[in-house]
Order: sequence, then C-alpha cells, then structure tokens
Amino acid sequence: MMADAVAVGRVVYRINNPRAANRVAVPRVIKTLADSLARGGSGSVSVEPSKALPPRYRVHVDGRAGVRGAGRDGYSRPVRPGRRSRHLPAHVTRGCRISWFCPRRRAGDSHYHLDLRYTSGAHRHAHRVPWRHGSANPARAIRKARRHGQDHALTSDSPDLPVPSTVTVGRFYDYALVRLAPKPDVNGQYTATVTVSYGGASLARMITIDPGLSLVQITADPAEPDAISLNVLFTGVLPAGGETVQLASSNSAVTVSAANTFPAGSLGGEVTGIVVHPVTQNTKVRLSAALASRTLSAAYVLLAPFSSHDHITVSAGNGAGGIDGQDFNLQYNVTLSNPAPDSGINVTLAAADPSLQIQTPTTNFIPPGFTTTSFFINVADVTTPVQTQLTATADGVTGALAVTIEPGLSSFTNVPATVSGGQSFTATVNLAGPVDTTTTVALQSSIGVLSVPLSVVIPAGRNSASFTATTVPVTSDTQAFITASLGTTQLSSSTVTITP
Repeated sequence: MMADAVAVGRVVYRINNPRAANRVAVPRVIKTLADSLARGGSGSVSVEPSKALPPRYRVHVDGRAGVRGAGRDGYSRPVRPGRRSRHLPAHVTRGCRISWFCPRRRAGDSHYHLDLRYTSGAHRHAHRVPWRHGSANPARAIRKARRHGQDHALTSDSPDLPVPSTVTVGRFYDYALVRLAPKPDVNGQYTATVTVSYGGASLARMITIDPGLSLVQITADPAEPDAISLNVLFTGVLPAGGETVQLASSNSAVTVSAANTFPAGSLGGEVTGIVVHPVTQNTKVRLSAALASRTLSAAYVLLAPFSSHDHITVSAGNGAGGIDGQDFNLQYNVTLSNPAPDSGINVTLAAADPSLQIQTPTTNFIPPGFTTTSFFINVADVTTPVQTQLTATADGVTGALAVTIEPGLSSFTNVPATVSGGQSFTATVNLAGPVDTTTTVALQSSIGVLSVPLSVVIPAGRNSASFTATTVPVTSDTQAFITASLGTTQLSSSTVTITP
C-alpha cells in the first residue's frame, strides 16, 4: 500500500490509498490543533465524514504513531459503512495519523469531507479535510514529511549564547526545536547571531538577549515582621524602556498589583503597592514574579497577633555570656514570638536578685505590629559570682533569661611610683573576688614610653593576674598610667614617673 505523509507541527497525517486516482490532498491543520496534539494530554480524537459512507468506504483513526487508548498501543477504528462518525478516547503522545481507505473511485466523491476534532479538557479544536479525486499527482500539494532524520550544524558567534553543534530534524518532521540557555551579562542587553547549515546552505538569525530574572526576595524588619517588602532583581542592567514583570500572590493575606515596571538603567528594586492584611493565624504566603517563561518566587509566614498561647524571649544586647560587677547601661531585649495586637501590649521586666538594677521604666509598651522592646540594667559590685535571672511578662506570658554576675575590677598592685627609663616592672590587676570562669582583662598604657601587654588572663578560681610592663629611656621625667578594661568598666592604676 502506497503512503504519503504530511507533517503539521508535531502531528503527522498519513493518507493511505490503494488507488492513485483517489489520493487525498490534506492541507495544513490550524496551529492550535497542532500545538495541542504536540503537547500531549488526555483527550479524544473523532472523525466525522460529511455524510454516511456508502459500502466499501472506510475512514480510520490510526493509533500506531502515538495515539494510545483502550488500554493498548496501536489500533485502528473504522467508521463503518452507513455510519456518520467514530469517536476515539485517546492520549496523544507523539502525534496521530488519519487513514482514509477508498477501494475504488465513485461518482460524487467530491461531496464528502472529513471533520477531525481534538478535545482536551476545555480546549476543542476542529479541522475539515476535503475528499478530492481525479488529480493526476495530487501528492505534489502535500508537504511530505522527512522519512529519515537530518543533522544540521549550529554555530553561535557569542560564547554567552552556547548552542549544540548539531540538531536533528526527525523523521516525519519538518522542523526541530532547540532549547537555548543564554548566559547573563551584568551590563544588560546583548545580541548574538545563530547560524544553521545543511548541505552547503546556511541561514543566520540575530537574537537579542535581554536581562532575565535573577532573584525574588521577601524582606522584613525583625521588629515588625508583618511589614514585608518584595524585591525583584535582574541579571543585568535593564535596557531602554525598562522591564515589566507579572506579579502574583498565593494568598489573599497579601495583595500585589498585577504588574510592576522597573526603570531602564536599574538592576530591579522594590515592588510598590504591596498590601498586607491582618491574619488570625500564622499564614504562609508565596509571592512570585514572572518574566517571559521564567517565574521566581519567595515564601514568607505572616504572624498572627500575640496571644496567651505564644512565647517571650529575653536576650542580652551584647550577646551571650556573663556580666561583671559594676557594669552599667547593659541592654537586654524582650522579643514577642508574634507581633503585638492592634491595641499594643505592655511588657514588664523584673530581676530575681538586687544585684541587677533595672533602670526605669521597668514596663515598656510595644506598639501594634511590633515585637521587640529594650531595657537597660546596671550591675552592683559583687565579691562572689551571683546566679540570677531576668523575667519578662506580657499578657500573662513569661520568658526568662539566666544571668551570671562575676566579680568586677577592684585594683592594681605593685605599680611603682618611679622607674628608670629602660627598666621594667611586674604589676598585678585584681578583681573584687574569685571568678567562676576564665576572665580576660584588657590593658592599655597612657603613653608610648610605657608598654604593657594587650590583655591578661585570670584563671577560674583566681581573682588576680600579673603582667610585665617595660619602659624606654627618656630625657626628662615622664608620667604614665595603666588602664584595665572589663565589660563596660575601666580601672586606672596609680601614676608611674619614668625618670632619665
């Protein structure tokens, strides 16, 4: 049986006729139909002649080229004589074929036509194929598909737009798709020329590559977590006219405009027009930005207002670690797990030991939507380590932080009143009492003729450490002193006179 084939997008129609005089000329199918079939998907294919077929005329829907249905691959269902249509549930994978069998030429054949319908979900496509006869060689009107694949050479004049060395136009296809992955250029827009060659002929096309999406990011101030911002960045500087991205939100708790335009010369920036609505429970929201075929998104959890089911955290503003006697203006932060409600909320801080002296006020107000407030504390002089805690309370919820107070600086000893220039001496820095942990005390001289180490270490269980100070020759009496620093406190030694 002779056969001619026509390639329509990714769809191949094969017309089988035992009699050349009754060949059928098939025009191209509309592109929407071709694209739908090419992508595949569950649907149905049906063929319907314009009127019931006389005996010996059959129309087949042939599944051997990629239509799968009825639990098996490859089948042919005819439109029986005397019937008007044949419906075929199908899953299109690589395309489909229509076969039209005409045993012999009959008068009135030109009054028939074939309706092809393809349905996938809400999409329905139709195309009418006329039944013609009498042409000496109607196959000339058919664009024949290639029976064997052909390799074409590809080149690009830019390393930023790499292409494969060859691309194959497959059997029964009259084109091939090449997926390009252009590299970003921080300078923005650039052009590249792609050339395809085959059999001594070549075709070149210039392609303009614009900056693409690089980053979509949601940011917020930890102190006001639900006041979010959306930032969109591009891979390069935007060209003239700027660039417009399409925006979307996964949850009505955050509304965004349909699109946002970024100006030429920029790398992107903050999206305007974002509105955050109050939520009654912690709510995850995903915001996305789309440009051409690329979509990037970022997720964020909006927090419900603080309630008695939430928690409080107390933290030291200077980081983890103990504090020392006589420290002052130490900052401690109280943070709610969720933002304060519309009426705001009061937070009270208390100390379990009088060695921690909270500066007034001891109760602070956190405004609506915010989570953090700060308190300042002075520390009394202690001679032994003190274990205590700070407790914050808000709306019946409490949070505590354990605090250890170590003895602070007390004095210098063995600092001579005078010393000859060029001589050295050993001095001692003392704490108010033994410490529980190894403690480092910083040292500094008031003048360059007297040198001291940068620091001295006092071991756990001890209350002092010695160090060596050195001097240089001088031409006249020069006075100097040593300063020790621990935490927020400083201690100066007695004056040393350096003599010639």
